[in-house]
Amino acid sequence: MNTAMLMAALVVTPSQGERPVTPAEKRAFENLLAELPHQGEFYTDEAIERAAPYTRVLLALTQKDIGERAHYGLYAVSRGLLNRKEQREYGVKHFGTIAHPDLKLFWGAVLFDETRPSPEIVNFLRAALESKEQAEMLSNMLGPKFEDFKQRVKDYTFKEV
Repeated sequence: MNTAMLMAALVVTPSQGERPVTPAEKRAFENLLAELPHQGEFYTDEAIERAAPYTRVLLALTQKDIGERAHYGLYAVSRGLLNRKEQREYGVKHFGTIAHPDLKLFWGAVLFDETRPSPEIVNFLRAALESKEQAEMLSNMLGPKFEDFKQRVKDYTFKEV
């Protein structure tokens, strides 16, 4: 009987990656960002290593959390995290829970280019490209690569593994 109860508890208990992000975790991440080493405008490899455990916190940040602050630092740390296989896989798996719309666009664009994108990511990007505001934001993010990106998203077909 005890084994059955333990098994039931393991099945019902959410995994560590699924627990809600607390305000204290968000504050700790903001404090960490302020002290992470960088070279020029990009974070160092050491900085990304230190930020990696906070990926779920970064993706849980809302518009209210970020406010009017510049998003560049969040894009820069995201770019470094997206260079890591584990964080890309986390981003694909938890794409639907990315809270901030601008970060979601950024992560969606990078995940589209650097992973086997999920239908959720492709559908999100297709909808974003239909929105004048979001398409403009993607264009600003991607620069001269935007038109090619737009066409690739439009033409993307899912292949069996």
